[in-house]
Amino acid sequence: MTTLATEYALTDNRDPIHAIGRADAHDELTNGATPDILEQRLAWLSDPISPYPTAYLNGYRARITDSHATAYTQQRSITHHDDYWTRSAR
Repeated sequence: MTTLATEYALTDNRDPIHAIGRADAHDELTNGATPDILEQRLAWLSDPISPYPTAYLNGYRARITDSHATAYTQQRSITHHDDYWTRSAR
């Protein structure tokens, strides 16, 4: 099962439909949607009767994950300031 997941992730990155899913999520983020709103939309898009292909949904999900990672990194850089390099030598 792990091999299948790894192989699937690698092939999706070359799929134009995957790129379209990422681009759509990026556009929505740029237009003011929050990652939480996108997760709600993804749940709706992932409905079994939805016409969206799996590659599109994976691209959409990947962009949401990237957004969460970016937000975490920015928050961490603000709240956990490492002043090792700015301290004066003793």
